[in-house]
Amino acid sequence: MAYCLDRQSVVNNVLFGLTTVPTTYIPVAHPLYDPNIEPVIFEPTTGISLLEQAGWKDTDGDPATPRQAVTVENVAAGTPLQLNYYTTTATQRRQVVEILQQSLAQCGIGLNVQYYSQNDLYAPGPEGLLFGRRFDLIEYAMGVNSIEPPCGWFTTEEIPTAGNS
Repeated sequence: MAYCLDRQSVVNNVLFGLTTVPTTYIPVAHPLYDPNIEPVIFEPTTGISLLEQAGWKDTDGDPATPRQAVTVENVAAGTPLQLNYYTTTATQRRQVVEILQQSLAQCGIGLNVQYYSQNDLYAPGPEGLLFGRRFDLIEYAMGVNSIEPPCGWFTTEEIPTAGNS
């Protein structure tokens, strides 16, 4: 799916070219950034090929509709490749959604976009969307005020369960 995201268009058209497409969540200027990581570029033909290999097929011959699971492990046959995408109502977020929705559609990936207030999107877990890990895709701003990347935000221990909620 990463090959189906036109992130350079987001940088050019929403962020006015004032940044670069990240290869990881660590910024280029950060001392822990690894310059040896190859970027994933927008290349829908590669994305389509990989989706096909994974069992996501264009069963109706219409690239405007989501692909269907045919031989995808642990996914019922006929399940559409339609993901829930949550973000806030901010203008910049809406601009990003438009670009990503169009680029993902080129690969037969559908988005069910839903906009939320900041309070709802950032509500604490386990009930909240972001911190409760209740999403397929989510777009949010992440401010970091230290040199150490917030790796702890993404560990298994941070996934809300009965034992840690």
